[in-house]
Amino acid sequence: MHVPDQVTRQFGVHQDIPSTVEVIDRVNRRGRKDTNWMVYHQTFIERWDQRLDHIHQLHHTRSSRRYMEWH
Repeated sequence: MHVPDQVTRQFGVHQDIPSTVEVIDRVNRRGRKDTNWMVYHQTFIERWDQRLDHIHQLHHTRSSRRYMEWH
C-alpha cells in the first residue's frame, strides 16, 4: 500500500508519527480457479478509482517534536 505519510521527512516536509500500515493478504490463483477476482478485490479497485481524492498535501515545515522524540 502507498504510504506517503511515512516518507515526507525525506522531502523536507512536516513529518508526524506515521499511521499504522494496512496489511494486505498476499493471495495467488492456485486452487481458486472459480474465484471472481473483480469481486474479491472490489475494495481495492474502488480505492484506486478514488485515488485522486486522497492526494497527500505537503507542507514545508519542520518535523514535529513528537515525531522527533518517537523517531
